[in-house]
Amino acid sequence: MGEPSDNPPRKRPRTEEVIGNLTDNIGSTADKHGPAAYGLHLESAQHFFKQKYDADECPEAALSDFEFSMQLGSGCYGTVYLSRYKDGQVCALKQSTYENALEEKRIIYSLESPFIVEVFFAFRDDKIIYIALELAPRGALSRHITCIRDSRSEQPVKLISAQVVLALEYMHECRVAHRDLKCSNIVLFEDGYVKLCDFGIAMAIREDDPNQMFRLTGKRGVIAPEQIKALLVSSLCSDWWMFGMVIRDLLPLTGGFEGAEATPSDSSLSDFLRGLFHEKVTERLGVTLGGAKNIKEHPWYRDVDFRQLYHKNIPMLEKLPPEINQVNLGEGAIFSKKFPELVPGSDSSVSKPARVPDDSS
Repeated sequence: MGEPSDNPPRKRPRTEEVIGNLTDNIGSTADKHGPAAYGLHLESAQHFFKQKYDADECPEAALSDFEFSMQLGSGCYGTVYLSRYKDGQVCALKQSTYENALEEKRIIYSLESPFIVEVFFAFRDDKIIYIALELAPRGALSRHITCIRDSRSEQPVKLISAQVVLALEYMHECRVAHRDLKCSNIVLFEDGYVKLCDFGIAMAIREDDPNQMFRLTGKRGVIAPEQIKALLVSSLCSDWWMFGMVIRDLLPLTGGFEGAEATPSDSSLSDFLRGLFHEKVTERLGVTLGGAKNIKEHPWYRDVDFRQLYHKNIPMLEKLPPEINQVNLGEGAIFSKKFPELVPGSDSSVSKPARVPDDSS
């Protein structure tokens, strides 16, 4: 036998450490190969969403922690105010009297996507529920429809809608349906990128929740797997139809749904929209086998690099009409501790949300 070593014996790594190292290695490798990273992100999306959703640990705050400025918007399910947290963070504070707001904050907090707004806090004050969300300084997409149309270019429409595709693809992997997708629920940030907001009537489809299955079907007891699958399809497919409406709202008026000009671009666009508006839900683009992948691989998106878009490597400010960058909702705002005494739906002085123009406007 040899002489005893002065070096202490090597400590065997714990199983958790080995797994952690393997996970880090996989993540490191995936980062070098974009498609693999995104694929892993989607494969684990539902698992991590369910973990956060079940934990329901969104941070809380108090109304006294905020100062308030102007009203940003109002709808059927709440009113949003430009606010400032006590640490100086400017945010959008949503005020709602609807119990579904609790589900809204739970869903948003559980979703982790660069194309979905982040929630900072959620709390209840008396009978009113408040959700503090990140502020989109460029405002809702609906306020920029005219300048996007007037640009006479499909490029900004493609790039904006492609980001919505990435958001919906991730959400649907998490079994979450937005159910209210429109230009006023898509917001713009300083870097020119967009995010989805207002999950007031969103639904997290829980196949293991008998109460939710009852609300969806009116039936109690065990539901056949094919019925559950049909519910998933019907809940998620409407998002793709509304997605098609968002594209139509942003297109130049002369572009039209039917693609009057006989050009390859118009032909692929017409085919794209027909797929999104297919009357048979099971044959609708985005719902058929392949899902969002079929949308991303459609000829209309042939010049869009979804990988670069996901990593935000495309200079979006250069791709959008310059008028958009002139809007800054937080600039020059004056804040005070006095909160506007307006409860959603109870006062006629609450301004209505901006109307989203249609092709006839």
